[in-house]
Amino acid sequence: MESGVWSSFYVDLSPENSILRFAELGWKHLEMSAEHGKMATQEGDWKERLIKLKDLCEKVDVKIWQIHTPLELDIAQDDPDKCEEDMQIALKWAEYANLLDIPNLVIHPGGKQRAENDREKDKIKTTNIEAFCRLAETADKLGVRFCIENMQERIGQEKWRIGARISDIREIIDAVGSESLGICFDSSHANVTGLDMTQAINECEGMLFATHMSDNDGSSDQHRMPFGGNIDWKSVISALRDINYQGLFNLEIPNENKAPLTIRDARLRYARDIMEHLMADQAEKPEKDSVSLKKEDVESRTISQWIEDIKKIGPDLPEQFSRNRLLQTFHNAAERVPHYKKFLESKGIDASEIDSVEEILNIVPAMDKKNYINTIQSPSELCLDGRTDNAAIFTTSSGFTGPASTWPIGIEEEEEGRKNFAFFTEYFFDITKHKNLLINAYATGGWVSGISVSRLVKDYITLFTPGPVDYVILDIIDRHKKDYDQILITAYPPFIKKLVDRAMEKDPDYWKDKGVRFVFLNSGEGFSEGWRDYINQCLDAENRTDMDNFVISTFGASDIGAIGFMETPDSIRIRRAANQNRDLTVKLFGDNSESIPMLFQYNPGRYYITSNKNQELEFSTISPGRIAPLIKYNLHDMGGKITYRDMQKSLRDFGMDDSIDLPLPFLYVFRRTTGEVWLEGSCLHPEVIKESLFEDSKVASEITGRFFLEPEEDSESNPVLSIDIELRNGVEINENRRDHYRDLILDFLTRVDLIKSGFSADNLLINLKEEGELDSKQGIKIRYV
Repeated sequence: MESGVWSSFYVDLSPENSILRFAELGWKHLEMSAEHGKMATQEGDWKERLIKLKDLCEKVDVKIWQIHTPLELDIAQDDPDKCEEDMQIALKWAEYANLLDIPNLVIHPGGKQRAENDREKDKIKTTNIEAFCRLAETADKLGVRFCIENMQERIGQEKWRIGARISDIREIIDAVGSESLGICFDSSHANVTGLDMTQAINECEGMLFATHMSDNDGSSDQHRMPFGGNIDWKSVISALRDINYQGLFNLEIPNENKAPLTIRDARLRYARDIMEHLMADQAEKPEKDSVSLKKEDVESRTISQWIEDIKKIGPDLPEQFSRNRLLQTFHNAAERVPHYKKFLESKGIDASEIDSVEEILNIVPAMDKKNYINTIQSPSELCLDGRTDNAAIFTTSSGFTGPASTWPIGIEEEEEGRKNFAFFTEYFFDITKHKNLLINAYATGGWVSGISVSRLVKDYITLFTPGPVDYVILDIIDRHKKDYDQILITAYPPFIKKLVDRAMEKDPDYWKDKGVRFVFLNSGEGFSEGWRDYINQCLDAENRTDMDNFVISTFGASDIGAIGFMETPDSIRIRRAANQNRDLTVKLFGDNSESIPMLFQYNPGRYYITSNKNQELEFSTISPGRIAPLIKYNLHDMGGKITYRDMQKSLRDFGMDDSIDLPLPFLYVFRRTTGEVWLEGSCLHPEVIKESLFEDSKVASEITGRFFLEPEEDSESNPVLSIDIELRNGVEINENRRDHYRDLILDFLTRVDLIKSGFSADNLLINLKEEGELDSKQGIKIRYV
């Protein structure tokens, strides 16, 4: 017996979108409602659409067990012409079920006119038997089954309704004598009629193939959740098991289309908790916490199943779903977020006139911190219904691009973030197969990266939160590495290098301990492949066979979600290939790519991404659990996205292996547009300085990775670019080293065609600094300009 739900719960969505939404929320077993059946068959080439709908169900691993024929059908009414018309519709729906590979059609017995005497009862019974003989004949040929639903007849009601008792239905099925007929048991109808639940279900034995399950107080068909009325659900489950029912325990809980989608999503999650409770054998299994991602969940099948599911779905459907979600999120935000409603009004936008994704992309204005976030009086104005009381936590941005902002994170959003992070850590680091320790070296307190990482992993990885203090972290490693076989360290790239170097000053082989695997996860800024090579060499990556990469980068922001994008083995492989092939770089990232951008894969169910004419990324947060949604939010990071299919094609064009394990789109990020320095007509960014320095492995071993760019004038008032470069402790400051660094930088700028005529070595002023001298110019994140 499988638990499922009636698709009418999302009756305002298309059949395709409702199936995707159910699948995403974990509902893999459904009944297709009559409304969705009509949507799929009343326009265009219905056969082609049904075939595609069937393919969609297979891709997302959803099984439709039953489909409800139109509720208005009456195959035993007084009007013979109308009766025949309804019969032809019922026969047509059997064809629909066959094409969709749905085994059961739920149908009401005919005779809505009811009966006042025995003569009328006999006539209705006879007409039903004749009608179901015709239906059974077609069902036999198509390999489907009509399941007759028990109807309701209020206690004390004068007129008789056929099918209100199970004996009525059995009488019809026995008279027809076909295995293509069965019963659909409706618990609410039975409760209103006053039937004994256990007895009624027992009467269905051998003929029960479908169910409609909901609760009421006995006065009317109220379609409430189980435990919302007076039905004894323990008896219902027990009776179903006694007759060995193997079909769908189907929740018939419609009438939700007036509620916002996020509210309905929450109700379905609650419904899953109810179903788990109902289906569990309470005498043997304790109730399970269904909210938090616990170690016992992770270490069973949860994460591996997510990985299998996303591979099975493929790349195309999630990206289409992302577009659909963008439109839904826009209208939800326009209606329920106070500040966004004012924002649109101030721009002369009527949200009710926006009917497509294209209109959002072309008409709806973009937002950023300056024109949207910094114009609020309270964070509640950014939230759905102006409420922050349902936030799980507040985080604070670093203030890197201006005054720090406060961001509320909802309970569902945080849970989704945990699952997303668990997905990638399992995919990359096999956390379910190791004893893991995570050392969080981000700044903690309210800062988004530090607090988010701690909350994301606290339920399934052992955690230390020392912050960016190198000697404390090394002490933690020394004390605890014997108890773990994998240590993950999260930090900003400059601190990672500082930590790696500091340990090697103590012991050159510190990171080469074969008894433990060290992994670095970083975010906050990009790095060059030369920088990655340096760290991997320190970790002896080339001589380790248990993992290809020891340094993994993530991308996120407090505004859009701390960690939403991660490198994967394929994104690293592609980036490293582009680093060696300028033509591939131009193909993937454009002909103005002066440096190699960071390359990530991401879940399109959480973000819809576009870029404007200036190549600035715009993020729409389309996750249903987001309590402060953003539409076309400009972080002022330069970059773009590449679909899975486009990436495959580009790789094929260059004769490369086009197999990409995770069918997810790609995001590439160059830099933040506010981090540039102009000199003599040349625009220079910190990323190109990083690449030029880390190309030389010897230089990489001499510097801390911290530097500072500043345009100045020399003694003769000529413009120069001053670059302060911080050396590691013990590295001598001398003229030869200064000249060598200047030559490296100038050579790199020349090779990537970044400098205009007139720019020469005289325009570069290199200042070598001792370790720690740049501290006064830094904040939570490293500043390079």
